[in-house]
Amino acid sequence: MSIKEHIDSVKIVDGHVHAVDPWYWMQYVGSFPFADVASKLPPLGPMQLLNKKKTTLRGFREIFDFPYSELTPENRPELERIYAKSQDDEARYFMKAMDIAGIESAIEMCLSEPVLPPGIDPARFAKAQLVDGLLIPLDNSGIEGNKRVKEFVTMVEVYPKILRKTKEPLTFDEYLDFVSDTLDGLVSQGAVALKMNTAYWRDLAVETVNRDEAEDVYNKKDTSPARYKKLQDYIMRHLIAKAAVLDLPIHIHTGALGITRPLGSANPAVLDPFLWLPDIKPAKIVLLHGGYPFCREAGFMAGRTGDAPNCYLDFSMMTFFLPGSPDSIKNTLKEWVTYGLTDKLLYGSDGNNVLGMWMSAVNARRVLTLALDEIVAEGFADTEQAAAFAEMILRGNAKNLYHV
Repeated sequence: MSIKEHIDSVKIVDGHVHAVDPWYWMQYVGSFPFADVASKLPPLGPMQLLNKKKTTLRGFREIFDFPYSELTPENRPELERIYAKSQDDEARYFMKAMDIAGIESAIEMCLSEPVLPPGIDPARFAKAQLVDGLLIPLDNSGIEGNKRVKEFVTMVEVYPKILRKTKEPLTFDEYLDFVSDTLDGLVSQGAVALKMNTAYWRDLAVETVNRDEAEDVYNKKDTSPARYKKLQDYIMRHLIAKAAVLDLPIHIHTGALGITRPLGSANPAVLDPFLWLPDIKPAKIVLLHGGYPFCREAGFMAGRTGDAPNCYLDFSMMTFFLPGSPDSIKNTLKEWVTYGLTDKLLYGSDGNNVLGMWMSAVNARRVLTLALDEIVAEGFADTEQAAAFAEMILRGNAKNLYHV
C-alpha cells in the first residue's frame, strides 16, 4: 500500500470543529462574527490556484449535489440556492460531509454551554467547552475593541452568567472555588477539553500576579485595563493549574488566523514564560492553528523534551483558510515531522461550515501525502514509518490526548 493509499484509508478524528456554529452565536449574541465566511460560498475566480478551484468544485458536487462539472456565471445562482437551502438542515450536511471525507468523529467547540446543537449525533461528537469568560468576572462593557472583539466578549460571558444564576460567588475565595467547581462539573458532563479564545479580545501574554493584588482588583471591581488584566492573569493561572490536575487539555487560540488584532499579540512565544510555572508546566496545552504565521516558534515550544511545558500543535484552519493550501503548508508540516513532533501533531479543521470541515480533511490528506512522500524520498523515514506518522497525526494522537 502506498503512503497516499494508507492516508486515504485513515478514519480521521477531527479535534477542532464548530459544527452549526451560528446556533450558539445567534441564541446568545444575536450576530455571527464569521458570517462572511460561513454563509457565503467562496469565489472561484480566474486567479485562484487550480487545485483549490478543483477541490472546492468537488465539494459542491459531492456534498451539495451540484449537478455541473464546472461553475459558470450562469449556474452559480443555482449553486447559491442549493447552498442557502442546505443551511436550514446544516447538522445533516455536517454528518454527510464527515462520511464523505472519512471523518469518524470530532470534538465540538461548545460556546454557550456544554451541549451540542440540535441534530448533531452525540455518538460522533465529543465536547470541548469555551471557558475564557471565567477570566473576566467584572463589568466588561469597557473592554476596548472593534465589533468582532465586542462579539467575542459577549459570547465568552455567556457560560459564566448561566452558572452564576444558581450560585453567585461574593468573595475572591468563593470565586476561585467557583472556577474550580465549574471545571469539575465539566468533567462530570463529559467535556474532554477546554477552549480559550482570549486572543480575540486580549493579548496572549500572562504575567505572574500576586494573590493580594488580584484580590484587591476583584474586591474593588477595578476594570481599568492594566489592573483588570492582572486579575485575569491570576485567574488564568488558577484555571489552568486546575485543568492540569483534572488532566483536561486546554485549547488556546494562537496566531493571527481569524483575528483582527495586532499580529504580535497572538504569537505563542509570548505565552511561553507562563507555561514554565511549576503548577502550569504539567498542563496539556494545545496551541491552535500551529501558531501561524509563528509556526517555527510553536514547533519549538511543542518539541521540547524533559522537564518542559507539555505543548501540542493543532494545525486547524491552516488546511483550508490559507491561500493555496495545502501545498503552501507542506514545508511547515514536513519541518514539524522531521523535527520529531509526530506525537504532538493534531489534526483539526476548525470548520465552522460544512464545506470548510470537508475541505480541511481533503487538504490534510493531500499535504500529508506531499510531506511524507518527500520525507521517505530523502531517507528520513521508510514507508512503514510514514504510514504510522499519518495514523498518529490524523487519528491516534487525538484519541490518546482526549481519551475519545
